[in-house]
Amino acid sequence: MEWIYRLFDGLLVFFLSFRYRVTYEGLENLPPRSVRNYLVACNHISMADPIFLAFRLRPWVRFMGKAELFQNPWIGWACYLVGGFPVSRGTGDMGALEHGIDLYKSGYPLAIFPEGTRSKDGKPGRPKSGLALLAKTTGADILPCAVIYGEKKGLRIPLTVKYGKVIPHAELGLEGESPRELRKATKRIWNDILRLWGVDPDAENHAG
Repeated sequence: MEWIYRLFDGLLVFFLSFRYRVTYEGLENLPPRSVRNYLVACNHISMADPIFLAFRLRPWVRFMGKAELFQNPWIGWACYLVGGFPVSRGTGDMGALEHGIDLYKSGYPLAIFPEGTRSKDGKPGRPKSGLALLAKTTGADILPCAVIYGEKKGLRIPLTVKYGKVIPHAELGLEGESPRELRKATKRIWNDILRLWGVDPDAENHAG
């Protein structure tokens, strides 16, 4: 199945390259291919984000996607092929969370968009604690990432995908049972994403 994913993702990247001019930064921060158990955290601006984000990652990365996407047969089929599985947002969908944990335990890196939805204005949203909860449950390290869209030049839109340094699980402070620990871990991860994004975390946190 993974070879089908690689083929399909490669085809999508090829066709989307006519619309986007993509640059990758921080490839030296990617975990070795032999490392399969980690979580990927990234901001979310476009439906193209998962395609470009996962293109340089090995092995097959799995994504949570809003359930509405999977209700359309064609879009749902495409989402499955690029590693997506549905989650019902705003309902505490424990089934999707448990499925994600099962995938992680089976050796698939799991990608999460902490904001839970796409940014409509291209600015940072408010991260939710689902990623920190997954990290606590799995004991996983976190690979922070950012996708950055520039102004259209000519026929294509500049797009930069940045991979940050892996955050070891031990640095997240998730040893206890306090909800405060989840909030602090979420803030730690999100601040790393903001820095990759070129946003000052102090200014953003103060504004929030």
